[in-house]
Amino acid sequence: MPLLRDMPIIIVGHDDVLLECLAAGADDYVRRADGTGTLRAHVRAHLRRQHLHEQNRRIRDELVRREMEAAEERAARRFAEARTQLVEELEWRNRELEAFSGSVSHDLRSPLQTILSYSELLAEDASEEAAAHLSRIHGAATRINGLIESLLQLAHANRGQIQHHPVDLSALALDVVDELRQRDPARTVRVSIAPQMTAACDADLVRAVYANLVGDAWKFTSRILEPAIDIGCDGPVYFVRDNGAGFPSERAEELFHPFGRLHDASEFPGTGIGLTAVQRIIDRHGGRVWAESEPGRGATFSFTLTA
Repeated sequence: MPLLRDMPIIIVGHDDVLLECLAAGADDYVRRADGTGTLRAHVRAHLRRQHLHEQNRRIRDELVRREMEAAEERAARRFAEARTQLVEELEWRNRELEAFSGSVSHDLRSPLQTILSYSELLAEDASEEAAAHLSRIHGAATRINGLIESLLQLAHANRGQIQHHPVDLSALALDVVDELRQRDPARTVRVSIAPQMTAACDADLVRAVYANLVGDAWKFTSRILEPAIDIGCDGPVYFVRDNGAGFPSERAEELFHPFGRLHDASEFPGTGIGLTAVQRIIDRHGGRVWAESEPGRGATFSFTLTA
């Protein structure tokens, strides 16, 4: 029985059985001839030893507990210090990477603009063959310039403090659509924008979200006879929907990876950076972004601005 496990056993008997009892596991013995006084003295001695043993066990357990608590506290402190150091190092490296990306992008834009300008000038008086070569040079420089613009946008999405202010998202989306119409006046696209859409957010960053999502809808409806884009909201969920080329829904997550593309660049040109910037901006607002689509049946990109 558990209660009797630590209880000492004292044998009282004759000399001829005492050794056998001790060999069987008894803790002590008293000769019957020594009387009850001797037995009580042995019992008190064992009780004192048992009490001291119990005290020692409690002290030992308390020391072990305190040592474990101290070890856990030291481990937690070291973990917190290592985590803080790692976070600081990652933040520093991110800042360095963003600064490097921004610096390189800015430094590349000037010579690229020179290449673009001179290739256009040379093409005016060039032979047919030379003009074809210059056109390829101009096209390559244009693609590089677009990539630089995308990298700058991504760097902007990653840095700076979020400024939360009430923003008229309907007006913001309309401004994006007007800019697209000015850049591509030959196209006729039916665009529907829900009125009075508002949110507390960073206006500049969320404008970049609409610029990317509506810009993609504009691009992927370029081969549709009656292109249509709907910009609206359903409660806290904002969406941009089009009737363009679409894509397999099960591959939607790939679009948010850097340089993720589901269409050939020869069909729909682009850098594959825009949706990465969109996801980063939405993450920084505490929301989420996702896409639903079917090939040939358009796409819907939805996002929230808070969790």
